[in-house]
Amino acid sequence: MPTAFGGVSTTVTYRGFTFSAAVDYQYGGKIVSISNRYGRFSGLLAETAGTNDLGNPVRDPVVRNADGSYASNSGGVRVEGVVKDGTGYKDVVMYADANAYYHTIGSRVESQVFDSDYVKLRELGLSYRFNNDFFKDWKFGFKDVTVGFVCNNPWLIYSGVPNIDPSESGGARSGYLEGGQMTSTRSYAFTLSLKF
Repeated sequence: MPTAFGGVSTTVTYRGFTFSAAVDYQYGGKIVSISNRYGRFSGLLAETAGTNDLGNPVRDPVVRNADGSYASNSGGVRVEGVVKDGTGYKDVVMYADANAYYHTIGSRVESQVFDSDYVKLRELGLSYRFNNDFFKDWKFGFKDVTVGFVCNNPWLIYSGVPNIDPSESGGARSGYLEGGQMTSTRSYAFTLSLKF
């Protein structure tokens, strides 16, 4: 469960123009992301591609030299760890086959747990209210005309969960298990208000 959540909104008016904005946020809590699990497992996420520290694609085969060391053209995901030998423990670096690596971590729930924090610009609006004198010669009888533009979900400023929008995971099972998410949508609207 989140420690805190809420929102802030503001409206500023100047010479007929009105600017409005709303930001909401959530802090604390954890979420298990099934989207990230299957994205890694299937190789669809950007982190499952790219290059390793040797400058080679991680999806390329792991290549070893005759002495067992890794070749300069070796692919694979760099993995750091500790092993026990006859004298104690020592640090090791190895390269794991990307397919095997992401299938293995994909089956481990702890690698799919993230902070559910987010900060999101939920709405932006700009409108203009015409001065009554603008319509005094018109025969329509307008007393007030306001035109505006509104954008919903323009910017996910920060997300504690890679690849998804935690603010859109309201259907999470048990409140913490995100089971797949459609991309959050951004919408635009023009408004017209007429008063007679």
